[in-house]
Amino acid sequence: MSNMQKGASFIKQENDKLKFKDNAFDINLLKGKVDEVVAKDELQYKTQLENYCSLFKLPTTEVLLTETHFSQITRSSNTHKYQGGRGVAYISSSFICLWKTHYTVSMQLDQGDMIIIIPFSLITKIKKGKSQISQEYSEFGGLGILPNQIIVQTQFTDTAFEVVHRNKVFDQLIQAVTEYKKISATRCSIDSSVLSIGERPNRFDPNVMADSYHFSKSFVNRNTKQLKQFNEHFKKHGRGLDMIYSESLISLVKNGIPLELKASLWLILSGATSIALTSDKNYYRSLCEKQDYNRKNLSTVDKGTAVIIDQIDKDLLRSLPEQLLFQKGGEGITALRNVLEAYALHNPQLGYCQSMNIVVATLLLFVEEEEAFYLICAIISKIPQYYISDMLGSITDMGLFGSLLKEFAPDLMDHFNRIGVEISVIALPWFLCLFINYVPWEVALTVIDCFCMLGPNVLLQVGLSMLMINKEKLKEMRDVVSVLEFLRTATYDPEELQKMAFGSFILDSKKMDDLRNTEKLKVIQQMVLSNQTNTTRDLARKTKFTTDQIKKFHDDFKAIVPVDSIDFCIRKTEFASLFLSHVPWWPETSQTEKHMERIFNLFDKLSSSVLSFMGYTMGIDMILSCRSQQQACSLSFEIHASGELLQKPEFLPALLVVVAIVEPTKKIEESKEKAHLLWTKLDKQTKVIDGNTVEGIDSAQFIKAVESWR
Repeated sequence: MSNMQKGASFIKQENDKLKFKDNAFDINLLKGKVDEVVAKDELQYKTQLENYCSLFKLPTTEVLLTETHFSQITRSSNTHKYQGGRGVAYISSSFICLWKTHYTVSMQLDQGDMIIIIPFSLITKIKKGKSQISQEYSEFGGLGILPNQIIVQTQFTDTAFEVVHRNKVFDQLIQAVTEYKKISATRCSIDSSVLSIGERPNRFDPNVMADSYHFSKSFVNRNTKQLKQFNEHFKKHGRGLDMIYSESLISLVKNGIPLELKASLWLILSGATSIALTSDKNYYRSLCEKQDYNRKNLSTVDKGTAVIIDQIDKDLLRSLPEQLLFQKGGEGITALRNVLEAYALHNPQLGYCQSMNIVVATLLLFVEEEEAFYLICAIISKIPQYYISDMLGSITDMGLFGSLLKEFAPDLMDHFNRIGVEISVIALPWFLCLFINYVPWEVALTVIDCFCMLGPNVLLQVGLSMLMINKEKLKEMRDVVSVLEFLRTATYDPEELQKMAFGSFILDSKKMDDLRNTEKLKVIQQMVLSNQTNTTRDLARKTKFTTDQIKKFHDDFKAIVPVDSIDFCIRKTEFASLFLSHVPWWPETSQTEKHMERIFNLFDKLSSSVLSFMGYTMGIDMILSCRSQQQACSLSFEIHASGELLQKPEFLPALLVVVAIVEPTKKIEESKEKAHLLWTKLDKQTKVIDGNTVEGIDSAQFIKAVESWR
């Protein structure tokens, strides 16, 4: 049911209830309730969409069309056959995603679960399956009959799933795929070696890895073994974009993706291919053309763009200086510059941040230039706000990292506190560049492997492992400089570090998400409190309030800020009571609720539907600073008028506000008769507002009316 249908249904239900009340009801009240229902429905959809995109690593531009439960799923290809139990099927604007799970309360991939992501671009045919007998026992005992299968065919596999409302789901899927096919020619194409998870040559000779890349001696042998294990896995679970994601794949990735498969699997596991498949095929090229134009016209570009271009140029040769590809004149320099500048244009809010160059340079050792662009887009979308200007995400994760260190190594954390070591000084550089240049190369590459598959919790695991391995030595250090210098030059046994990071410290993703959200809320609240002094100083300078008055306003404001507010703001629902407590002389009429909303909107200069303490206090100052009749008339007219005209129902409330401001000690008696008589004597105008012809007075007539009233 759509939001409009829900609203209409709600009105009908409320109307039926009110038939016992003289068949009359306040339509504005009902509209407000309908808006509340629709807003709640939209918030629920937004949360559902975020969870969907997060679980299946899809771009947030996806539109979730439907979800339905399936009772059984089967997969078959030339190399594998799979049969599984119940789960949930999701259809969005570019993908169909299947999640076999027994636990659907929280969208987390648990043990025994598996997911399949089928891009519409891969689908060759969709059909209804014939009734057949399931080889598994049904929930009610005995063999189950499967009369409602939908079969999705791609160039790699056939996937069949059993749903109750087959015809409805089938039609929805057909319509979604048809709509996608209309625009598919404009979308990016994916290299065939990625589509089939093929092996790719790297930009170095594997025979000299031990010398050039500082790999351990056993790495080449392990890489060959891992390649064989992955190929065996693909035979059982599919090999392509629509392969099965399961615990067995996660286990393989934790041991490291073979060098030959890193390009394909990084692109797939990170969600970079999904971003590319939903992007215009000329998008990256258009960004490169724009950045090329900016470089040729530096004198005309804005200052921010010029600063980014200059900073990227300075960092190019600092990226991976030991690699020939990124030394002066190296083939990788141009590609590195293009990707970094294209990303800055793609995400102007972030632009460019140091450490991004190191990550992108590493990616370019394995993937092509445009692929590196979509890969860095996917990676940054998973790093919880590390690179933004206020570094909210990095500060949050530093707090989380400190809490975890206190849990796993309280003695080391106590020692750091005694000698004044800040966790962020140690760990933030590690996290920003995904540990590249801080751990052996083979471990750094495995960090990227696991990050693409599992997300940012991997960084916490590796950081904890590095400190735990060196715990006893670190406890002997007596100052911050010694600790930092030791960690900067520390060496690790790759196998030991990898085993500890991806074996000993397995952090539950659901628990980490909850802890991260809790820590984030604490960080934001601390930021707000630390800004309070500056805010008080600014308000004392910009308003007529004393410091004590501002502090009183702040205490009152803080008392009604919702507990779930992470930005220390109030909404319209909390505004009226606070405003009337600070402006007690404001006349209350039958229209007060509507007027409170208009005053809120007047204070809300950014039209953000929330009000900060600064915005609220500046607004109160505007109200209380009105002393002359002209100021009071202008303010009251702005609050009560609709467009350029003040209409009759708002006339009396507008007059009462002016009198209350200009003569706050005067006793006000509401006189509808007097206001009606005065209204009849005024020269009215007519205007068309929102398609309706309305009658009212302009601001000049209102000032005359005030003079007559007083």
